[in-house]
Amino acid sequence: MRLVKALRHIVWQSIRQASRACLLHQLTWVHWLWGLEGVNRLLLRCEPAMIGEVLSRFGASVGPGHDLHSPLLIHNAGRDYARLTIGERCHLG
Repeated sequence: MRLVKALRHIVWQSIRQASRACLLHQLTWVHWLWGLEGVNRLLLRCEPAMIGEVLSRFGASVGPGHDLHSPLLIHNAGRDYARLTIGERCHLG
């Protein structure tokens, strides 16, 4: 039973890492093709665990312990999220 649980955990972690890598690669292309509007569209269906990393990658200041959920809709962001600040232990979504 413990072996099955351990294997399930390993497989799940591998899937999450692959999903994260795929999303970050997709973000690069989407940003290159459509700018921040493309990134905004991805935030509508992004996994909650990745939202903070996506926002930080494009200039936002995201505090620790945040609780961000999709769909997250951002209007008039301009060229980046540099003026967006999300405090620690903040809940959005």
